[in-house]
Amino acid sequence: MSNQQEILNLNSIFQQHFLEPKNFFMYCYQQPPCITWVDMLNTEKALKYLKDEYGDVITRIYQYSKYERKKRRTEFSRTVITFRDNCIVELCSDWADILYTHEDYEMANALVKELSRFRRREKRKDFEINLVSKDSDGMDLKSMDLLIDNPDSILVIEDAENVITDRRISNDSSISNLLNISDGLLSDFLNVQVICTFNHPLSMVDAALMRKGRLIAKYEFGKLSTGKAQSLSKHLGFDTVIHEPMTIAEIANPHEKAYSPKQVEVIGFRRAVQEN
Repeated sequence: MSNQQEILNLNSIFQQHFLEPKNFFMYCYQQPPCITWVDMLNTEKALKYLKDEYGDVITRIYQYSKYERKKRRTEFSRTVITFRDNCIVELCSDWADILYTHEDYEMANALVKELSRFRRREKRKDFEINLVSKDSDGMDLKSMDLLIDNPDSILVIEDAENVITDRRISNDSSISNLLNISDGLLSDFLNVQVICTFNHPLSMVDAALMRKGRLIAKYEFGKLSTGKAQSLSKHLGFDTVIHEPMTIAEIANPHEKAYSPKQVEVIGFRRAVQEN
Protein backbone atom coordinates (compact mmCIF):
# COMPACT_ATOMS: atom_id res chain seq x y z
CA MET A 1 0.00 0.00 0.00
CA SER A 2 1.40 3.42 -0.97
CA ASN A 3 1.93 6.26 1.53
CA GLN A 4 -0.75 8.32 -0.22
CA GLN A 5 -3.30 5.49 0.18
CA GLU A 6 -2.43 5.18 3.87
CA ILE A 7 -2.98 8.92 4.41
CA LEU A 8 -6.35 8.81 2.63
CA ASN A 9 -7.44 5.82 4.68
CA LEU A 10 -6.38 7.47 7.94
CA ASN A 11 -8.28 10.64 7.11
CA SER A 12 -11.44 8.73 6.25
CA ILE A 13 -11.71 6.79 9.52
CA PHE A 14 -12.63 9.97 11.44
CA GLN A 15 -16.01 11.64 11.19
CA GLN A 16 -17.39 14.35 13.48
CA HIS A 17 -14.41 14.16 15.86
CA PHE A 18 -14.54 10.38 16.31
CA LEU A 19 -14.04 7.06 14.54
CA GLU A 20 -16.35 6.17 11.66
CA PRO A 21 -16.81 2.40 12.29
CA LYS A 22 -17.36 1.27 8.68
CA ASN A 23 -14.26 3.07 7.40
CA PHE A 24 -12.34 1.92 10.45
CA PHE A 25 -13.35 -1.68 9.69
CA MET A 26 -12.09 -1.26 6.11
CA TYR A 27 -8.84 0.17 7.43
CA CYS A 28 -8.31 -2.67 9.94
CA TYR A 29 -9.46 -5.68 7.90
CA GLN A 30 -9.14 -4.49 4.27
CA GLN A 31 -12.67 -5.53 3.28
CA PRO A 32 -16.19 -4.09 3.58
CA PRO A 33 -18.21 -5.27 6.58
CA CYS A 34 -21.53 -6.99 7.03
CA ILE A 35 -23.60 -5.02 9.56
CA THR A 36 -26.30 -6.06 12.02
CA TRP A 37 -28.15 -3.38 13.96
CA VAL A 38 -29.72 -3.81 17.42
CA ASP A 39 -32.01 -1.07 18.78
CA MET A 40 -33.67 -0.32 22.14
CA LEU A 41 -30.51 -1.42 23.91
CA ASN A 42 -29.22 -0.63 27.38
CA THR A 43 -25.70 0.08 26.17
CA GLU A 44 -24.21 0.48 29.67
CA LYS A 45 -25.16 -3.08 30.58
CA ALA A 46 -24.17 -4.32 27.12
CA LEU A 47 -20.68 -2.79 27.48
CA LYS A 48 -20.19 -4.33 30.90
CA TYR A 49 -21.27 -7.73 29.54
CA LEU A 50 -18.84 -7.55 26.63
CA LYS A 51 -15.95 -6.63 28.93
CA ASP A 52 -16.77 -9.49 31.31
CA GLU A 53 -17.51 -12.23 28.76
CA TYR A 54 -15.28 -11.26 25.81
CA GLY A 55 -12.41 -9.55 27.60
CA ASP A 56 -9.89 -12.12 26.35
CA VAL A 57 -10.72 -11.48 22.65
CA ILE A 58 -11.17 -7.67 22.84
CA THR A 59 -8.14 -5.93 21.38
CA ARG A 60 -9.07 -2.24 21.78
CA ILE A 61 -11.81 -0.03 23.23
CA TYR A 62 -12.25 3.53 21.92
CA GLN A 63 -14.71 5.89 23.60
CA TYR A 64 -16.07 9.37 22.90
CA SER A 65 -17.12 10.96 26.18
CA LYS A 66 -18.65 14.13 27.59
CA TYR A 67 -18.46 15.50 31.10
CA GLU A 68 -21.96 16.13 32.46
CA ARG A 69 -21.74 19.02 34.92
CA LYS A 70 -25.12 18.45 36.54
CA LYS A 71 -24.36 14.79 37.21
CA ARG A 72 -20.68 15.51 37.92
CA ARG A 73 -19.47 12.54 35.94
CA THR A 74 -18.15 11.57 32.54
CA GLU A 75 -20.59 9.79 30.25
CA PHE A 76 -19.64 7.88 27.11
CA SER A 77 -21.88 8.69 24.16
CA ARG A 78 -20.11 6.36 21.69
CA THR A 79 -17.92 3.30 22.18
CA VAL A 80 -16.09 1.33 19.46
CA ILE A 81 -14.74 -2.12 20.40
CA THR A 82 -12.44 -4.20 18.20
CA PHE A 83 -12.20 -8.00 18.51
CA ARG A 84 -9.59 -10.49 17.33
CA ASP A 85 -12.11 -12.28 15.09
CA ASN A 86 -12.48 -9.50 12.47
CA CYS A 87 -15.35 -7.92 14.39
CA ILE A 88 -16.16 -4.39 15.56
CA VAL A 89 -19.03 -3.37 17.85
CA GLU A 90 -20.22 0.22 18.06
CA LEU A 91 -22.35 1.18 21.07
CA CYS A 92 -24.29 4.46 21.03
CA SER A 93 -27.00 5.96 23.22
CA ASP A 94 -29.56 3.15 22.81
CA TRP A 95 -28.43 1.05 19.87
CA ALA A 96 -25.48 -0.98 18.62
CA ASP A 97 -23.92 -1.85 15.27
CA ILE A 98 -22.07 -5.17 14.88
CA LEU A 99 -19.64 -5.16 11.95
CA TYR A 100 -18.14 -8.46 10.78
CA THR A 101 -16.98 -10.43 7.75
CA HIS A 102 -19.23 -12.93 5.99
CA GLU A 103 -17.07 -15.77 7.32
CA ASP A 104 -17.96 -14.78 10.91
CA TYR A 105 -21.74 -14.65 10.53
CA GLU A 106 -22.46 -17.33 13.17
CA MET A 107 -20.30 -15.57 15.77
CA ALA A 108 -21.97 -12.21 15.02
CA ASN A 109 -25.45 -13.74 15.14
CA ALA A 110 -24.74 -15.26 18.56
CA LEU A 111 -23.44 -11.88 19.75
CA VAL A 112 -26.62 -10.16 18.56
CA LYS A 113 -28.79 -12.58 20.54
CA GLU A 114 -26.70 -12.04 23.66
CA LEU A 115 -26.81 -8.24 23.41
CA SER A 116 -30.55 -8.16 22.66
CA ARG A 117 -31.17 -9.43 26.19
CA PHE A 118 -30.18 -6.00 27.53
CA ARG A 119 -33.34 -4.26 26.41
CA ARG A 120 -33.67 -0.62 27.38
CA ARG A 121 -36.76 0.15 29.39
CA GLU A 122 -38.90 2.71 27.66
CA LYS A 123 -39.79 5.75 29.70
CA ARG A 124 -43.44 6.30 30.26
CA LYS A 125 -44.76 9.07 28.09
CA ASP A 126 -45.86 12.09 30.06
CA PHE A 127 -49.58 12.63 30.27
CA GLU A 128 -50.83 15.49 28.14
CA ILE A 129 -53.51 17.79 29.45
CA ASN A 130 -55.30 20.20 27.13
CA LEU A 131 -58.23 22.55 27.40
CA VAL A 132 -60.91 22.37 24.74
CA SER A 133 -61.99 25.84 23.68
CA LYS A 134 -64.27 27.21 21.03
CA ASP A 135 -63.12 29.74 18.47
CA SER A 136 -64.36 31.05 15.14
CA ASP A 137 -63.19 27.87 13.39
CA GLY A 138 -64.83 25.46 15.83
CA MET A 139 -63.31 23.46 18.69
CA ASP A 140 -59.61 23.86 19.45
CA LEU A 141 -57.10 22.25 21.81
CA LYS A 142 -55.10 24.61 24.01
CA SER A 143 -51.86 23.26 25.47
CA MET A 144 -51.29 23.71 29.21
CA ASP A 145 -47.57 22.94 29.30
CA LEU A 146 -46.71 26.23 31.02
CA LEU A 147 -49.06 25.59 33.95
CA ILE A 148 -48.22 21.89 34.18
CA ASP A 149 -44.49 22.66 34.33
CA ASN A 150 -45.07 25.34 37.00
CA PRO A 151 -47.65 24.10 39.54
CA ASP A 152 -48.34 26.03 42.77
CA SER A 153 -47.89 29.29 40.87
CA ILE A 154 -49.69 32.61 40.64
CA LEU A 155 -51.09 33.36 37.18
CA VAL A 156 -51.52 37.08 36.51
CA ILE A 157 -53.84 38.07 33.63
CA GLU A 158 -53.67 41.78 32.86
CA ASP A 159 -56.42 43.55 30.91
CA ALA A 160 -58.59 40.49 31.45
CA GLU A 161 -61.85 41.95 30.12
CA ASN A 162 -62.04 39.38 27.31
CA VAL A 163 -61.43 36.54 29.77
CA ILE A 164 -63.90 37.39 32.56
CA THR A 165 -66.75 39.16 30.73
CA ASP A 166 -70.22 37.71 31.30
CA ARG A 167 -70.83 34.83 28.86
CA ARG A 168 -74.22 36.27 27.96
CA ILE A 169 -72.32 39.20 26.47
CA SER A 170 -69.18 37.62 25.00
CA ASN A 171 -70.27 34.02 24.21
CA ASP A 172 -66.71 32.89 24.85
CA SER A 173 -65.22 29.71 26.35
CA SER A 174 -62.56 31.61 28.33
CA ILE A 175 -64.74 31.63 31.48
CA SER A 176 -65.08 27.84 31.42
CA ASN A 177 -61.34 27.42 30.99
CA LEU A 178 -60.61 29.84 33.83
CA LEU A 179 -63.04 27.99 36.11
CA ASN A 180 -61.48 24.62 35.21
CA ILE A 181 -58.04 25.92 36.14
CA SER A 182 -59.02 27.69 39.35
CA ASP A 183 -61.95 25.69 40.74
CA GLY A 184 -62.50 22.60 38.58
CA LEU A 185 -60.90 19.18 38.38
CA LEU A 186 -57.62 20.71 37.21
CA SER A 187 -57.37 23.00 40.22
CA ASP A 188 -56.42 20.13 42.56
CA PHE A 189 -53.60 19.17 40.21
CA LEU A 190 -52.32 22.62 39.23
CA ASN A 191 -53.03 24.54 42.46
CA VAL A 192 -52.79 27.83 40.58
CA GLN A 193 -53.96 31.14 42.05
CA VAL A 194 -55.27 33.60 39.46
CA ILE A 195 -55.12 37.41 39.63
CA CYS A 196 -57.06 39.34 36.99
CA THR A 197 -56.87 43.08 36.36
CA PHE A 198 -59.54 44.86 34.35
CA ASN A 199 -61.15 48.27 33.85
CA HIS A 200 -64.82 47.57 33.20
CA PRO A 201 -67.57 47.50 35.89
CA LEU A 202 -68.01 44.51 38.18
CA SER A 203 -71.51 44.12 36.76
CA MET A 204 -69.94 42.89 33.51
CA VAL A 205 -67.93 40.13 35.23
CA ASP A 206 -69.41 36.66 34.83
CA ALA A 207 -71.43 35.72 37.91
CA ALA A 208 -69.74 32.30 38.14
CA LEU A 209 -66.46 33.99 39.04
CA MET A 210 -68.05 36.04 41.82
CA ARG A 211 -69.59 33.14 43.75
CA LYS A 212 -68.53 32.35 47.31
CA GLY A 213 -65.65 29.93 47.53
CA ARG A 214 -64.18 31.06 44.21
CA LEU A 215 -63.42 34.74 44.70
CA ILE A 216 -60.77 35.14 47.38
CA ALA A 217 -60.66 38.93 47.29
CA LYS A 218 -61.49 41.92 45.13
CA TYR A 219 -59.92 45.34 45.29
CA GLU A 220 -60.92 48.45 43.42
CA PHE A 221 -58.18 50.96 42.73
CA GLY A 222 -60.20 54.16 42.82
CA LYS A 223 -59.22 57.75 43.39
CA LEU A 224 -56.96 58.60 46.32
CA SER A 225 -58.38 60.87 48.98
CA THR A 226 -57.32 64.50 48.87
CA GLY A 227 -54.79 64.05 51.68
CA LYS A 228 -53.21 60.90 50.19
CA ALA A 229 -53.17 62.46 46.73
CA GLN A 230 -51.35 65.53 48.08
CA SER A 231 -48.78 63.35 49.89
CA LEU A 232 -48.10 61.28 46.78
CA SER A 233 -47.78 64.41 44.61
CA LYS A 234 -45.24 65.87 47.02
CA HIS A 235 -43.34 62.53 47.11
CA LEU A 236 -43.16 62.61 43.30
CA GLY A 237 -41.62 66.08 43.41
CA PHE A 238 -44.60 68.15 42.24
CA ASP A 239 -45.78 71.42 43.84
CA THR A 240 -49.40 70.88 42.78
CA VAL A 241 -52.07 71.93 45.26
CA ILE A 242 -54.77 69.27 45.29
CA HIS A 243 -58.32 70.09 46.36
CA GLU A 244 -60.17 66.90 45.40
CA PRO A 245 -59.64 63.10 45.16
CA MET A 246 -57.47 62.09 42.19
CA THR A 247 -56.27 58.96 40.42
CA ILE A 248 -52.59 58.02 40.38
CA ALA A 249 -52.44 58.81 36.65
CA GLU A 250 -53.79 62.31 37.31
CA ILE A 251 -51.32 62.89 40.15
CA ALA A 252 -48.33 61.68 38.13
CA ASN A 253 -49.23 63.80 35.09
CA PRO A 254 -50.40 67.14 36.53
CA HIS A 255 -49.56 69.20 33.44
CA GLU A 256 -51.41 67.09 30.90
CA LYS A 257 -54.83 68.15 29.74
CA ALA A 258 -57.68 65.85 30.76
CA TYR A 259 -59.87 64.43 28.01
CA SER A 260 -63.39 63.16 28.62
CA PRO A 261 -64.33 60.46 26.08
CA LYS A 262 -67.84 60.52 24.75
CA GLN A 263 -70.21 58.07 26.40
CA VAL A 264 -71.12 55.21 24.05
CA GLU A 265 -74.72 54.20 24.46
CA VAL A 266 -75.42 50.47 24.45
CA ILE A 267 -78.78 49.41 23.08
CA GLY A 268 -80.72 46.19 22.70
CA PHE A 269 -79.98 42.87 24.41
CA ARG A 270 -76.47 43.80 25.63
CA ARG A 271 -77.85 46.80 27.53
CA ALA A 272 -80.46 44.63 29.21
CA VAL A 273 -77.75 42.14 30.28
CA GLN A 274 -75.58 44.88 31.80
CA GLU A 275 -78.50 46.37 33.71
CA ASN A 276 -79.35 42.93 35.13
